[in-house]
Amino acid sequence: MFEQYHSKHYAVDIGTSSITMAVYNQKLHKNIIIPNGDGKPCTSHDVLAENAFERSEMMKTLFARIRREYRHSIDPYGSLGITMEGLTLTCPADVSEEEKELLKRSAQSAGFHVEALLSEPAAAVLAFLTWNEMTEKKKYYRVVDAGAKTLDFALVETEGRRVTVKAVERAQPGGDGVDRLMMEFYARKLAKEGISLKEDSQMQEALRSKVEEAKISLSSKGIEEDTFVLYSEKDTKSYKMKMTKIEYLVLCGLVQKQFLEAADRFDASVRRLGIGHVDTTVLIGGTNCNPFFSDTFRERYANSRVLGYKEREAAALGAAAYARLVLDEKKELIIENEAARMPQTMKESAEPKTVEYLGDRTVVPIQRVNSLGLKNTLDSRLLEAYWSLVYAIAELSGEIEVPIRTDREYYAVVNAIIYDYPELGFYWNYGDTRINARYKKDGVDIWRLGLNYNSTKPEVQRKLSQINQTVEQIVDAVTAKTEFQAGNEERQMIIAVYDHLARRFTYSEKKDGKFPDYAPTLECLLHGDGICAGISSAYTYILKKLQIPSMVIIGYGRGYEGHAWNIVQLSDGRFCHLDLTWDLQNFIYQYLLKDDADMAAGRHLWDYRVYPNCR
Repeated sequence: MFEQYHSKHYAVDIGTSSITMAVYNQKLHKNIIIPNGDGKPCTSHDVLAENAFERSEMMKTLFARIRREYRHSIDPYGSLGITMEGLTLTCPADVSEEEKELLKRSAQSAGFHVEALLSEPAAAVLAFLTWNEMTEKKKYYRVVDAGAKTLDFALVETEGRRVTVKAVERAQPGGDGVDRLMMEFYARKLAKEGISLKEDSQMQEALRSKVEEAKISLSSKGIEEDTFVLYSEKDTKSYKMKMTKIEYLVLCGLVQKQFLEAADRFDASVRRLGIGHVDTTVLIGGTNCNPFFSDTFRERYANSRVLGYKEREAAALGAAAYARLVLDEKKELIIENEAARMPQTMKESAEPKTVEYLGDRTVVPIQRVNSLGLKNTLDSRLLEAYWSLVYAIAELSGEIEVPIRTDREYYAVVNAIIYDYPELGFYWNYGDTRINARYKKDGVDIWRLGLNYNSTKPEVQRKLSQINQTVEQIVDAVTAKTEFQAGNEERQMIIAVYDHLARRFTYSEKKDGKFPDYAPTLECLLHGDGICAGISSAYTYILKKLQIPSMVIIGYGRGYEGHAWNIVQLSDGRFCHLDLTWDLQNFIYQYLLKDDADMAAGRHLWDYRVYPNCR
C-alpha cells in the first residue's frame, strides 16, 4: 500500500505552526497528502511561529525531523528504496530572501535537495488549477489563509502559464486566538473556586490540552455543550468544566471581528491596485476546520467563486502539482512574487466625541454623538439613506426617496435609526412605512417611501418635552447624591445613571398577551416600566444628553431569545457592556461595565462584526 507515496519529488509546506507533506500519485493521477508517523495530515512545529529563522540549528533539526517521521510513513520497512531527495518547499509569502536561503541550507544539511521554493498563495492557487485551465485570460485569486497563528491574505494573478503573487498582507489574530479566549474563560471559572492557573503550571498545561479537544467538539454540528474534568494535583481535587455552544460562538466571534477588520484592510489595498473584481476566493489554513470562520469568509466573498480545502492541505497539494508539471513533465510554468509584504493600512481615526444639536433645523430636536452607533455598520450608500430618513422623520415628512435595493438593506437602516435615535423611534411607525415606488435614477436603485407616524406633530413635541423633563429630573437626582471625583466623573455618571434607572424601572407585564405599545420605545421613561429595547434606548438617550458615547446592541439572551442592551465608551477609549434590563431591581449588579468574555459567560450572543470589542 505504501507504493502510492513513491516518487522522485515530494512537496512540503512549512507553515507558521505546522508541516504538511504531499506527493503526486501516478496510479490515481492526483495529488495526495502523506500522513505523519501518528497518522495525522500535519505535524506541529514552532520554528517560524517563534521567528526563529536566524537560529539555523533549529531549522536543521526541523528538516531532520521531517526526514525521520515521513520516511517511516512512506517506507516503514525500508523495502521500497525511497531516498526522499527532491523537495518542493512552500513557505509564507512574506518570508525574506535571507530566510529562504536558510531554509534551503537547512534542508540540504538533512540530506534533501530543494528543487523549488514557492510562496504559499501561489501553491494554493495551483492546487485548484488544471493545466488546461491555465489560459491566456487574466484572472485574479484572493487567498485567505486562516492559520493557527496568523491570518494571511494574498492576491494572485494568473495569465497563461504565469502565476504571480501581486500582494500579501498578514494580520496577527489567528485560530489560536480562540484557544486563548477559551483558556481565559475557564481560568475565570477556576478562579471562583480559588484556583489560580498562574500558580499551577501543571494544571495549566492539562487545561491547554483539554481546550483543543473542546474546540474541536464545539465546532462539530449537533454539539450544544462540552464538559470535561480537570484534576489539580496541587490540591488533589477534580473540577468539572463546561462550555456551551453559545459561549463558544461568542468567543469565536471576538476573533472573527478581527478577521473581518483585517479583510477590510486588505480589500482596500487591492482596490488601490486598481483591481475591481476578484474572480475566485480560495480558503485555506488550520482554522478552516472550524466552520464558523470558513462560513464567515464564504459569506463575505459570495460575489466571487469560493473554494476551500479542509485544514492545511492546499499549499502542499499545490506544490505537488508544481513538482509534477515542471519537474516531471518538463512543462513551462513561471511563478513570480511581485509583492513584498504589503504594509497594513492605518485604521481610520475615531470620530470625535462631540454632540451636534440639530433642534434649530428640525421639528423634533435630535442630537448626534458621532463616535458610536449602528450607523457605523452601513456603507456610504446606505449611510446616505440613513441620514435622509433621519431628517425626514425629525420633520415628520410624508414621503422621501432613498437609495435602497433590498428589504434586508431597508431593515438594516431602520434598526440603525430607531436605536441610534430613540427620540425618533418612539413615534415613527416604521412597521407601516409604505414602498410607494421602486425605480432607477441615474443608475442608482431608489425606493420612494411613504412615512407613517403614531402621533401628530404637536403630540410628538408634547411627549418629547415630557421625556426631556423626566431626563432632566433623573440627571438632577443623580448629580445631587453623587460626589464626583476629579478625572473620574464620566465613569461615575455612567454608574450613577445605571443605578438610578435599575431602581426606578420595572419590567413591563403583558396584558392580553401583549406588552404595552410604549414598552419597547423611549416613551417607557414616562411610565417607569418597559422591555429591553425601551430600557436600553432610554439609557442611551440619557447618556447622549450627557455627551457620553453610548449605543444599543441588538443580540440574543438566554435561550436564544431576542435581546437588547448597551455599550458605552469610557474616557480612556475602552468600550464596556451594560445590561440594565437584567439588572433591574438588583443592588449587586452582574452586568455593569463588563467585557465581551463576561457577557458571553452571562449567555449573551451578538453579531461581533457590528459592535466594538469590549476588553
